[in-house]
Amino acid sequence: MQFGFSAGRRAAVAALLLGLSWGSASEARAQEPVPTPTPSPVTTQLTGQVEDESGAVVPNASVTVRNLTTGVERRTVTNSLGQFLVSGLAVGEYQVKVDVAGFRTEVVDRVQLRPGALQTLMIRLGGGPVPVPSPEPVPPPVPVPSPSPPEAPDFAVFDWKASAEEELRQLLESVTAMGWGLVSVIPVGNQRGFFYFEKASGASCEIVKQSEPATVEQLRRQIAQRPKMRLAGMHRLNATEGLWIFRSKE
Repeated sequence: MQFGFSAGRRAAVAALLLGLSWGSASEARAQEPVPTPTPSPVTTQLTGQVEDESGAVVPNASVTVRNLTTGVERRTVTNSLGQFLVSGLAVGEYQVKVDVAGFRTEVVDRVQLRPGALQTLMIRLGGGPVPVPSPEPVPPPVPVPSPSPPEAPDFAVFDWKASAEEELRQLLESVTAMGWGLVSVIPVGNQRGFFYFEKASGASCEIVKQSEPATVEQLRRQIAQRPKMRLAGMHRLNATEGLWIFRSKE
């Protein structure tokens, strides 16, 4: 016995199979994963000061900052006050290396840079000057009286930029932990100021947030509430917020 389909029935079966194939392909496309946007990188900055064993600042020292994950390096040199600043660094773990003629290389490993925080380092070159081989013996020079060596500076000035109260608080705590005390602050526009420190001053700091523009009466009230402290200065965050910085009296 033979079975057959009419032309109309064969067309209906073909249409049904075609619909099933199209539905399976559509379902497979619907299950494909949606690509996730890649977040933009977050950058931060690193600042610090380089000194020798006596506490004297070291200018023109070569500073190399290397990302321990990517191996990318950034280089700069210290200014006349021994300070350096490297900005635009990706958040992560770094190695900081300091080279200067006449001293051994100093390396600081595993420096953590976090978003929204300015990391500050105080680097002291240890080991003293690198000994240099003596040339052939020469007749001793005629002794000439020389002036006494200059004393190591007992002050430091930092040009800092802080956009939030907590960021400024971390900066002050990191420097005072190294034996420096805040003396005064000179605002230089929004989020930036000159911070003057002295060694071994032992002064503690207090930060008071204040809406701008402030009034004289507000400042008098804040000073009266702190009889054991004096006003060191102010740091302006923006057009509507500022920070008054008080330091303890010695």
